[in-house]
Amino acid sequence: MKLIDKIAKANQNNETMYLKGHARLVMEDVRDGSQKVIESDNIVTNALSSILNHNHGLLNDYRTLMPFKKVYEGCLLFADEITADSDNYNPPNQLVNSLTAHAGNTAPEQGYTGTRRGSPVRNEYDTGDDYYKQVWLWDNTQGLGFVRTISLCGSSLGNMGLLPADSSLNAWSSLAMSNEIGAISCLTMTRTEAMKRPISIDSDGKTGKAIWWTSSEFEEITVIHDWNKYGIVRNNTTWTEGTSRSTDQIRSFTRGKASLFEDDDYYYLYEVTDATSLKIDKINKSTFAVTQADISYSGISLWTGSVADNAGAYWLMCIPRFAYDGKYLYLPNSDANGFIAVNPNDNSDKLVLDGTVSVRASIPMAGLSSTCMRPIVISQGLVYGENYLINGDTVYPIANIVPAYDSETATRLRYMDTIRQGASVYCMPFRGDTNGTRGQGDAYLQMTLNTINVLPAQMEHKNNQTMRLEYTCTEV
Repeated sequence: MKLIDKIAKANQNNETMYLKGHARLVMEDVRDGSQKVIESDNIVTNALSSILNHNHGLLNDYRTLMPFKKVYEGCLLFADEITADSDNYNPPNQLVNSLTAHAGNTAPEQGYTGTRRGSPVRNEYDTGDDYYKQVWLWDNTQGLGFVRTISLCGSSLGNMGLLPADSSLNAWSSLAMSNEIGAISCLTMTRTEAMKRPISIDSDGKTGKAIWWTSSEFEEITVIHDWNKYGIVRNNTTWTEGTSRSTDQIRSFTRGKASLFEDDDYYYLYEVTDATSLKIDKINKSTFAVTQADISYSGISLWTGSVADNAGAYWLMCIPRFAYDGKYLYLPNSDANGFIAVNPNDNSDKLVLDGTVSVRASIPMAGLSSTCMRPIVISQGLVYGENYLINGDTVYPIANIVPAYDSETATRLRYMDTIRQGASVYCMPFRGDTNGTRGQGDAYLQMTLNTINVLPAQMEHKNNQTMRLEYTCTEV
């Protein structure tokens, strides 16, 4: 049985992954060469199997992931313990468990100013028929601090880290094959097209929820589509309407400024009305009753402009523009160079994030030079955006994402709906005009812990030591 078949079988039967890993962490004193060594075995998480088992619309080219050792060519070293559970593959934010060190498959570029990134020791790598050994090294100025948990990750995430010091890196690549499925102009948004860009996909892989929201009515539509459960009737171009629910009790919102988000109990329709206030209508998912829940905060200054030109603004009334992580809604500040986290249910709970990024708070309908996408919540306090990464109380600039599929450069692509199912990210882009073909498919977002290795005791890397990690993965 090939490894890919073993992975699929393990996922289907809720079994442990058919890989094992062993880590050897060495702290060596630069003064006398004395060493402190600790060794430990890991568990392999279900991150890779989740990606392989969520092939949305059969449109993914998994050859880009092969050989599968690519998925384990980076490492993240955390200060505290992470529960060793195969489904616990979402990294924590920095305020929950701090990242001490990281490394990928390349050394930092000249001029790199970070303090956490180490380098691969390529001449000590070793590969056999069923194993792969990697070695990384941090000098006595890099990756200082405590280490309790080691996780292997993709090479791009290992290079970038969770606290990026190099804005030229990202952890995103395409898995999608060339297709034109669903490529429409976002100058036109109809109820039918809204069905093709759902707000969520159900766990059954065949149904989802789409939103059609106009100035006077809000409608939830159950969409039937074969994302990853394939039947005899539909193919990947067939979008069927199931049941629907609607209400006309919502207030009027400003087209071009309004957007939405959801939690387990409510849909939230909102717009920023001034620098400190949100207008919110909450729609109960059980009863569809509408509650006005306007909220004001003190000591903040939010972006009050439009988030899209009016010509295409209906799509932002159907797909979330900014991230909500279950506690905070992350909105641009008034200068559009950073984010403010606000709790929509508690006006005393807000956080002005550290860090400066170029926030695309307003999306023009012509001449846009790069993709805008629905941000992806990895875990609470950890959000991956189109050109930024939010981690705890800070936002970091990163390289702009590349669309899931784009036959040309993304010079006129307006927006991309993204839905994360497990570790897989489904993308359904719009296109701005008739040039090029852009369609649905998955992206490979390397924001996952692919192994979890909890050391028997916490180690400390001090400034009189180098730190060396030897990690061997073996197929069993």
